[in-house]
Amino acid sequence: MTIRPAAMRAAVDTVEAAYPAEGCGLLLGHVRADGIEVTETVASINLAPDPRRAFEIDPALRLRLQRRSREGGARMIGLYHGHPDMAASPSAADLAGAWEAGLIWMILRVEDGQMIEARCWRLAADGSCFTEGVLRVGEDRPVAYGPPRPVEP
Repeated sequence: MTIRPAAMRAAVDTVEAAYPAEGCGLLLGHVRADGIEVTETVASINLAPDPRRAFEIDPALRLRLQRRSREGGARMIGLYHGHPDMAASPSAADLAGAWEAGLIWMILRVEDGQMIEARCWRLAADGSCFTEGVLRVGEDRPVAYGPPRPVEP
């Protein structure tokens, strides 16, 4: 997956500002034969009951963005969220809360209010696990997802 620099900066700003809670938002872009490109990130309010331990995207935001994509805009291809003081890997809670196979999950590790690592994942078709992909910031469009990895508890 390739993410445009401005879109990456917006996601980083969101998760850093939310620290020590989990900042979150949606990834918009295009899936093409030559790869996945994120052109925009849109921050969401975290509606989780405990935003320090989980995240929940605002469903009204998702609906608005889906309507916009029908009018010719970029479509929602995934989501992002911060992992405060945790690895940039999907947690057991992430897997339990995953709602749609094929979505890209960009997870950003945040320590002391600063993003220090970003990785991207895709939910398997059967919803049983995530596979890690290549994340690039810039204009290249590679996408590669490796073998499934178990989620660490």
